[in-house]
Amino acid sequence: MSKISSINSATRSAEISSTVGSSHTPAMGGVTFQEKFNFPDIQLKERSKTDAIPEERLNYDTFVKLFVEILQSGVDIVPTLPKDHGEYIVEASFKQSTSKNKHHTIHAPLRGVRETLVAPHMLAINKNLSYTVERYVEPIFLASTDEDILRLIVVIGHEFGHYLSFIRGNHDNDLKVGLYLLNSKQARAEVAKFTWLVFREESTAWRYAEEVLHRGKFDLWHEFNQVKFNSLQIYFKTLKLEKASLDVYFKLSLLGDDFLKSCNSELFKTGQVSASASK
Repeated sequence: MSKISSINSATRSAEISSTVGSSHTPAMGGVTFQEKFNFPDIQLKERSKTDAIPEERLNYDTFVKLFVEILQSGVDIVPTLPKDHGEYIVEASFKQSTSKNKHHTIHAPLRGVRETLVAPHMLAINKNLSYTVERYVEPIFLASTDEDILRLIVVIGHEFGHYLSFIRGNHDNDLKVGLYLLNSKQARAEVAKFTWLVFREESTAWRYAEEVLHRGKFDLWHEFNQVKFNSLQIYFKTLKLEKASLDVYFKLSLLGDDFLKSCNSELFKTGQVSASASK
């Protein structure tokens, strides 16, 4: 079963953390989503051979199209070192630029490469972009199994979803306050009017990831959803949203299954069933 690791203190490497500004005050600068995903049991054994050329490998086209779309959006892709600790672990992040002269970045453990894949200037984007990406990803495929590539697609798609949420204006000051409260371990029912926005942002990032991957002809949705819902459940628990007010619950309910599959409030679930039965 695929899962995402728990959220604790933002200072340790074995966590998911969403940070904003300093560790003392909720600064209104850029936002960083730094997340650690555990995939202990993804099995594609019949398709995990690495002796085929990259172009014939599982998810090659999806991987290339995802990278092309990220670069077309003006976002750089920064390789980091894989961190395997007895299980398959992928740490990835989206970092919002605080300078107009620098690109936003997505960081992910890409085997076989060390150089950043820099988004070209808008005027330089042309048909050669796909060729540039294909050359860049070739050593990644040669150094990775099909399972590795699947993990990267899921987490990079999610981090790109945070970028797409950002450019649509969702990263407002209230969300930044919610992230600060999460990061400083102050999440509780009394501040749920801010912290529920963190859960909404996570749901939004997964939704945008789904849209992007659909365009890339991705079709391993069972594995994708395992990670997605495990992640949302942990955010829901860590944000202590089960103790939030009914007003917050009704806002969360607008997120549909993302909320219902994460909520552990029997009272709310019973109420939903009763309401459905009375119709």
